[in-house]
Amino acid sequence: MFLGRWDEEKDEGEGNPLIGLPEAIGQLQQLEELHLYDTKITVIPELIAKLKNLTKLSLAKNKIAEVPIWFSELASLTELYLWDNQIQCLSRIDRTVNQSD
Repeated sequence: MFLGRWDEEKDEGEGNPLIGLPEAIGQLQQLEELHLYDTKITVIPELIAKLKNLTKLSLAKNKIAEVPIWFSELASLTELYLWDNQIQCLSRIDRTVNQSD
């Protein structure tokens, strides 16, 4: 499922502004990938915390300033793209959640 535009080859680098995620997205329990690349979001939508099978999340090229505490609840997440945002610190992410013994 793609929200916004995932087109790295386009020169403009401007995506579709995203006002918010529909509430129904939290019901997509089998969703494994979510791409919110270049959508101009400033806050990571809390609805994403309900996506327990999410393995890949792209939030790159937005205006996100911080990663919320609930982010560590995404235990299945193995790929996270946050480049080109305004994040100063990632210390709030529990990096041990996805590590296997």
